[in-house]
Amino acid sequence: MVALKCIDHIGNKFDSKLAMCTYWKINLGTYTSRIDLGWNQKDALETPVGWIDHLGNKFSSKAEMCEYWKISKTTYDRRAKNGLSLKDILESSVKNMKCKCRDHLGNEFSSISEMCRYWKISISVYHSRSKLGMPLKEILETPVKDKKYKCTDHLGQEFRSLTNMCSYWGTDANTYTYRIEHGWNQKDALETPVRYGLKYKDHLGNEFDCLKDMCKYWGVKIVTYSQRINTYGKAKKEALEYPSPSMILDSNLTSMSLIEKGFYKVTYLGEEDIWTYDELMSYYRSNLESSLAV
Repeated sequence: MVALKCIDHIGNKFDSKLAMCTYWKINLGTYTSRIDLGWNQKDALETPVGWIDHLGNKFSSKAEMCEYWKISKTTYDRRAKNGLSLKDILESSVKNMKCKCRDHLGNEFSSISEMCRYWKISISVYHSRSKLGMPLKEILETPVKDKKYKCTDHLGQEFRSLTNMCSYWGTDANTYTYRIEHGWNQKDALETPVRYGLKYKDHLGNEFDCLKDMCKYWGVKIVTYSQRINTYGKAKKEALEYPSPSMILDSNLTSMSLIEKGFYKVTYLGEEDIWTYDELMSYYRSNLESSLAV
């Protein structure tokens, strides 16, 4: 049996992924990690590996670059998070630089504390929001309403935490934070499949490379599938096979709205009633069977 050849983004064929990575002078592990994070093949193969300073000097790691410029990795990370340019991060001496930072408007402050006082938020709120992966503009400008920050996705849905939001979209908080820090928009950071080498299986045993492919096969949106699994507690079969509300409503059942998990307020034959999710599906199936019998 002839082994499948590996093809790169410009059409070159190789006997294996290892041969392809060797050709592009990149480590196989680095290539695989980038693909798992949702990179396209061109970027995964062509993006240089290593660190480059503001003068164009190349280093094999951040540690090597920091050692060359005689600063610690902790100092580098702190200055980078504070929005300093790479030149300032590397060249400013620790003695002469009292945690100098900039906000999203370019205003300079001698410390994070001074910046937080200017924007009328506490230093603890600043650090909590930073850990959640919030952009600097939102960290500083979002009013402090509650003790707990509610995460909002690109559809306007609110979640109690970043972890809950990522779980809802079938990704993890670390991948989401990494993508946001590297310039991804929120929609792509949440919806782009994370490839771990595992397959998604539907209730019939069909295998798919990612959640997006499985939902596309069944004609269901990812958000609809996630709602049915996480909000309504439905099994995978029901989450994939059940129709959308727009397919259920008809001249008799004219409205429906979720009032709590698994229960709906409906208007049936002009009268309001409370139905369960299963009752809605039973109504839909009976109508579907009737239409097919005609």
